[in-house]
Amino acid sequence: MKCKRCGNEMQIKPVEIGKDKQGNSIYNTYAFCYDCKVKVNLDKQREQGEEKKERKSFNKGREKIVKKKKKRNSISLPFKFSGKKKKSKTKEKKRHGFLKFIFVLLILAILGTAAYYNRETLKKWVKQGNEQMNEEKGNDIKKEKQIKDSEKGQTQEIEKDVKEKETEEEGENTENPMQEDENTLDKGEE
Repeated sequence: MKCKRCGNEMQIKPVEIGKDKQGNSIYNTYAFCYDCKVKVNLDKQREQGEEKKERKSFNKGREKIVKKKKKRNSISLPFKFSGKKKKSKTKEKKRHGFLKFIFVLLILAILGTAAYYNRETLKKWVKQGNEQMNEEKGNDIKKEKQIKDSEKGQTQEIEKDVKEKETEEEGENTENPMQEDENTLDKGEE
């Protein structure tokens, strides 16, 4: 058996996978490729192949039954329907994409003609919209000015308070040194 990746011969070895009820070892045959580091369970592949064959034989028997039933019916279709023939999804998408494109073009053409025949009303609507936008911008500008004015007033008040506190502190500092001098003189005289 050859490796699907590198094409080198794979080594086939039995590997113990477990034990049965009596304690005997159970082996499965594996194919190893040491170059690609691939391990393939050959027993599972054989089981899967058998299951596929069983499904095919079941489907064949089913198709025969369906064909017999069709022959008995009096209605026959002019074309054959087979579940085996499937169209690729990419082709379906392309067709639907083309139809969508045509549909979008049709809608755009309809909207364009409607806009052409009603251009006067559209102009009126645009003027009204522009006027409303200008009014809103004017209102926004007024609000911003009011906010800025209130912020300036608050900052000016804060600055006045700070200046007043500084002048008060300076006034207190000038009075205190004299009191200290008087106290020191009193202490020295004693």
